[in-house]
Amino acid sequence: MSLHSFRHFLICLTVSFLCICITGCSFSFPEESKAAVSSALPASSSFAVTFIDVGQGDSSLIQCDGKYMLIDGGLPDQSQKIYALLKKRNITHLDYIVCTHAHSDHVGGLAGALQIASCDQAFSNTLTYSSKVYTKFVKQLQEHDVPLSIPSVGDVYSLGSASFEILGPTDREASMDENDQSLVLRIQYGSTYFLFTGDAEQEEQQLLMYNSYDSLKANVLKAAHHGSSNGASAAWIKAVQPEITVISCGKNNAYGHPHEKTLDLLKKAGSAVYRTDLQGDITVTSDGSTVSALPAKNADADVWQPGEKGTDSESS
Repeated sequence: MSLHSFRHFLICLTVSFLCICITGCSFSFPEESKAAVSSALPASSSFAVTFIDVGQGDSSLIQCDGKYMLIDGGLPDQSQKIYALLKKRNITHLDYIVCTHAHSDHVGGLAGALQIASCDQAFSNTLTYSSKVYTKFVKQLQEHDVPLSIPSVGDVYSLGSASFEILGPTDREASMDENDQSLVLRIQYGSTYFLFTGDAEQEEQQLLMYNSYDSLKANVLKAAHHGSSNGASAAWIKAVQPEITVISCGKNNAYGHPHEKTLDLLKKAGSAVYRTDLQGDITVTSDGSTVSALPAKNADADVWQPGEKGTDSESS
C-alpha cells in the first residue's frame, strides 16, 4: 500500500469513528447567539448569493453591502452570460474573483467578468495549469492588473458585513485528483453559513472532516461536483447539515448529474434542494439568522429526479 493510500485509509477510519461517536446528535447554533450576531449587523445590511445557471458548470455571485465576490464562471461559452448579469446589475467592481480549480467548467466564463468589472484580488488553487483556458484567465488577470494568489487554509477575508474562511484544500499532494484540490470556503453572515466546495469529492471531503469538522456546518451547501455520485457521502452530509443544497449542473448532461445516490442522501437528511438545470438561477438570501431560496423558474420542479444523460460532455 502506498503512503498516500495508507494515509487516506487512516483518515477514513478516523472520520468513520467520529461519525459513529456523534450518531444521534444534532448541532445547532444557540438562539441567543443567533439573535446577538444578527442584531450586530448594520440596519441597512443585506446579503444574497445568486447561483448562476451556467449549464454544466459552476458560478456563484455573492453580494453583501455593496461588496461583491464571484466564485467560478462556468465554461468559456458562459462568458457572455456572466458579462450580461454584471451589466444588468450595474456591477463594475468585484472585490474578489475565486477560481476553485482550473477545470474549464469553472474557470472558462470568468473572462466575461473581467471585460466589465475591475477586481481587487483573485484567488485560485494554482498559479499555473497546462490548459489554454486557464492560461488565458491568468493572462487576462495580468492585463487588468488583478493580483492572483493561492490562499492558505485558515485565511479569513471580509466582504461587507460578511466574512469568508478558506477551509481547503488540506494536506494537498500532487497525486491527488484535481477535483480534490479544489478551494473550499465558508462564508459567514450573521449566524448563517454558506459552504462552497468546488468539485471536492470524497478524498478532500474526508480530509476536511478530519481537519475542520466543526467548521463545516452550513445553512446552505453548494453541492460538490454538480451532484455527482462521488460528491457526497452520508458522513459529509451529516457534517454539513445543510438546510438548503444548491446543485449546479446542465440539463441532460453527459454524466447524469445529479446522481440518485446524492439526491437520496440529501432527502434523508431533510435538506431542501434547488437545481439550476431545472430552475435556472437560484437566489439565496440571508437576514443574518435565517436563509431563504428563490428559483428563477419552476419552483415546483421535481428536484429529486436524477439527471438524465445527454450529450453535454465538456464538464470534468
